[in-house]
Amino acid sequence: MKTFFISFMAIGQLVLASAQSSQKSIYPKAELFFCGLESGKEISNPCTNLSVDFPKNAASNESSKFEVVSWEYMIPNAELGGSGTGSEIELPANLFGSLGSGETIEISVVYSDSQGIQRKAAGHWTIIK
Repeated sequence: MKTFFISFMAIGQLVLASAQSSQKSIYPKAELFFCGLESGKEISNPCTNLSVDFPKNAASNESSKFEVVSWEYMIPNAELGGSGTGSEIELPANLFGSLGSGETIEISVVYSDSQGIQRKAAGHWTIIK
């Protein structure tokens, strides 16, 4: 959606006009979800699903068609991390069992939108037991 701004200024009998255009998205920014939860939430059960979608509270009728291309994760306090491709994150089998309650997992992804444009999203989740 393009928006045009036109302004007029009169100086005596002389009228000056200027115009500007701006590209604005009519959709909210897409967000990263891990285990179906948005960033900042607590996770108590192991899962591997990553998805990118509009925020759950967004008033959008647009059906999202985002595809996770690649991902990276990091657990700062445990000095663990990894990377891969696709919408299933590959975490070590015993990761959730070996981490203490309150540990944070940080995930960033590159995703492709419905027009094939690659964008980035990131989030963090707290592990609870």
